Amino acid sequence: MGLGKYRSKVTGTERMKKIRVILLAAVWITAMAMMGCQKDDSHSEQSAKAILESFLSCSVQDVQEYQNTYSGLTAEAVGDQTGESGIASVGGLEQYFKDKYGEIMTDECIESMIDNRTIIQCMQLAEKYNSDIVSKDIWLTKKAGAADAYTYEATVAPTSNKENETFITGAITLTDEKASYLTIEVKGVN
Repeated sequence: MGLGKYRSKVTGTERMKKIRVILLAAVWITAMAMMGCQKDDSHSEQSAKAILESFLSCSVQDVQEYQNTYSGLTAEAVGDQTGESGIASVGGLEQYFKDKYGEIMTDECIESMIDNRTIIQCMQLAEKYNSDIVSKDIWLTKKAGAADAYTYEATVAPTSNKENETFITGAITLTDEKASYLTIEVKGVN
């Protein structure tokens, strides 16, 4: 008994139709997968921009709250008589910033920014101009080969005088829609 007996009789035209259907299905699946990736990139980019807008915007009230917290922690350190005269509690500052930015940054990101003192740069601008600071424009560039990682350029300005724009650059990486890495470098005032 040969195998030829059980073969179906498929003509060349029918075989070509099946191949076309399979190729069309493969093209459709590939297109849908690419559209899904574009949505993820777009969502990630929107999340990064929202985090940056929130972080780069600062009010005079934010500055006052920070100064009051810092002064209170410094007074506690002096009152403890631990020998550290006038040094604010690092743990107290961490808690202040985790309460302020915990919804948009991971704890590790906040701790890193406290360590390198970049977490207060926007507050310093608000203090300098004695005005609320708002982000005007944010441009993101996706880092090649890195998921949810971008470099950014931004322009911020005091609400009291929009002509005093400040150019800021940095990098941001997202993990679970929070900044897990964030750098900020104030480049200059226009």
